[in-house]
Amino acid sequence: MEKLDGTKDVTFSYTVKVKVVKSTWYHRLDHYYNHGDSDILMKELSLGAVVVIIFGTAAYLFVRRALSADFAAIHANNEDQVAWHSLTKDLMRPPVEAQFISIVAGVGMQVMLTIYIVLMLAVVGL
Repeated sequence: MEKLDGTKDVTFSYTVKVKVVKSTWYHRLDHYYNHGDSDILMKELSLGAVVVIIFGTAAYLFVRRALSADFAAIHANNEDQVAWHSLTKDLMRPPVEAQFISIVAGVGMQVMLTIYIVLMLAVVGL
């Protein structure tokens, strides 16, 4: 059948099959857990712990090396008063952008707390 504007109607034919699944929403991911290696979670957790330990140790060694040189230079003067004054200049100075740092810390804490709450609700099953 042609229309007045020269186009033709197209008849589509297709079949829809509906598969009724008797599992609940709570068990919707069970087929992923039942397939393959079930120790993958422990492997991922242990790999993450090893990575954290390695990078934490590297950061500790870097900071220790940097601070030992500074403290050696302070103690080389043999004057406690001079050492204390040079140390307080670095430790007690106010930050350059105090308001920006507080905003970033507050937003970071809010995001981290939100992620924690969502994960805890997911663990509980809500």
